[in-house]
Amino acid sequence: MAMMAASAEAADSRPFQITLESIPGNRPMLRAKIRNVAKKAELYLHDTQIQPSRLILRDAANKAIEPEDMRAVEKFSNAAGIEMFHKLNPGETRELLTATISTRLQWGPFNFPNLPPGRYMAKLEWESVRNPDPGPAPHPPIWKGKLTSNEVKFLLPVHP
Repeated sequence: MAMMAASAEAADSRPFQITLESIPGNRPMLRAKIRNVAKKAELYLHDTQIQPSRLILRDAANKAIEPEDMRAVEKFSNAAGIEMFHKLNPGETRELLTATISTRLQWGPFNFPNLPPGRYMAKLEWESVRNPDPGPAPHPPIWKGKLTSNEVKFLLPVHP
């Protein structure tokens, strides 16, 4: 199974790089990874409820497909304790999320139902906006900003 991936360029001031991969097959997959491109360890928060990555999905005609945001009907805590933040050392890469695609695509809290067979384009946006909630000890600085991944294409085949 071949993997198709391209890296999005990281600006000098951005400590992270987000990469989206398309893995073809009868049930294609999308996989997102985050990489620390800084010279020091960095903390990040990727949480499917309070700070998720957002999948931007377009069909073959380049029409945006809007997802349902399931957080509107879920009950969850909006707290962001320091224990929810992940440490990435320089050069380290970690998987953020992987989704298998059929007639439906679930990306964290974002649901894309009723996808017809065809060609699609996808990219990922992730925005770091949260600091850890106040705790007993000070926390290291958290980078704030928005990252956009490379764009990938995938084919959703006809399912019998």
